[in-house]
Amino acid sequence: MDEVAQALASLTASDIARLNLLAKIRARYAPGLDWRDLLHDAIDKALDGTRKWPREIPILAFVREVMRSLASEHRRKWSQGPLMTEADLPANSDGVTLFVSAPSDEPGADREVEARELVDRIRLLFSGDMAVLAILDGMYLGLEPVEIQDRAGLTATHYASAQRRIRRGLARAFPEGVDS
Repeated sequence: MDEVAQALASLTASDIARLNLLAKIRARYAPGLDWRDLLHDAIDKALDGTRKWPREIPILAFVREVMRSLASEHRRKWSQGPLMTEADLPANSDGVTLFVSAPSDEPGADREVEARELVDRIRLLFSGDMAVLAILDGMYLGLEPVEIQDRAGLTATHYASAQRRIRRGLARAFPEGVDS
């Protein structure tokens, strides 16, 4: 775990900006999940050993994939909805269950519009690159890299090259990251 802490401490400002941007993008498709929480959870899981860091993978790629996994898990749980029994519902003094409406976990209309605009900007940025668009679409659907490669007919090398184009293009287009 000391190696993980050292590797994280050695990240450059550019690496940290990339992680922030990736966390913001992932969190936009995970309703109710704040990008800062996503990033911090990924780092916590790496530091406490819950997620094991294979040393042959760069720490940046490892944290990115932990965030992808956490966001995917959050989306899966959110889509199933909260599990609630009648005993969980509030009751009056006679023990009669009172049905109340709880606040929604769904993002508001403003966030949805902002997210759609961001996605449109990103899609426009990569409009001529079919491999990149296929990867972005697959990420949006929560697919694993192998599934994206199969659907898009990409080899692992082409997939990795397209991911680099995505990272570089996003870093150029959003040097300060994406506003939350």
